[in-house]
Amino acid sequence: MAALKASPELFKRRISLFGPGVALFLLLLAFPHANLLAANIATSTPDDSSVFQLETDGAPSSFNGGSDGNYQTLGNGLSGTLRGVELAYGADTTYYAVNMAVMVDECSTALYDHCSTIASSPRLGGSWDGRREFDMPSYDLKPCKYYRIVISVNGSFGSLGQVFVYGSANDDYSYGAFTTHSPFDLFFIVHGASRIPPAPFCPAPVVIIPGVLGSW
Repeated sequence: MAALKASPELFKRRISLFGPGVALFLLLLAFPHANLLAANIATSTPDDSSVFQLETDGAPSSFNGGSDGNYQTLGNGLSGTLRGVELAYGADTTYYAVNMAVMVDECSTALYDHCSTIASSPRLGGSWDGRREFDMPSYDLKPCKYYRIVISVNGSFGSLGQVFVYGSANDDYSYGAFTTHSPFDLFFIVHGASRIPPAPFCPAPVVIIPGVLGSW
C-alpha cells in the first residue's frame, strides 16, 4: 500500500519566499479562510461498493494539540478487511511538534456508544497539504457493527501548531456525519471496506435473566 503519496509543495514555496517565521504566520492566517485543497486533489473514484466521500468544498475544521474525540461516523453494513484510512488535510507541524493519528472504532449501536478502537495508525508529523493514507493493521469488519473514523492531534504548543481537515459542505455521505458539521462530512476513503446493500438485518441481543426465559 503506497502511503505518503503527496508532496507538501505549498509549504516549501512559502518557506523559500518568506522565511520560516513569516511563512508560518501567513499559513495560519490563510487556512481558516480558504479551501487550499480545491485544486490539489485529483478526483479518483473508488469502486462503487467502497466506503468513501470525496468532496472537499466545505469549510475546513482546525484542531490543535490535545484534540481527541473528533470523528466521522460511517454507519453499519460494512464488510471486507480494513487496511487503512485516507484523509485530506493540511498542517504545519514542523516547528511545534504536533502530530496526527487516525483510529477506527467499532461500536455496538447507532448511538455510537460501547465503542472500542479496532485499528490505529502510527502518529505522523511534518508539514502537509494533500491526501495521505494512514496505514492500519488488518481487521475484518462486521456488518452489524457501527464504525467511525477518529482523529487525534497531539503535541506541545498545540494552539500554534494546527491540523486542518477537509470535506464536504453538504450531507454527501448519507450513512453518517462529521462531529463538527464543518465540514459536514470528511473527505475519506476506508481502504479494504465495502458496503452491503441493503443494510443487514441485525437482531437485538438476547438478555438472559436467571430463572426467566430469554427476552428481546
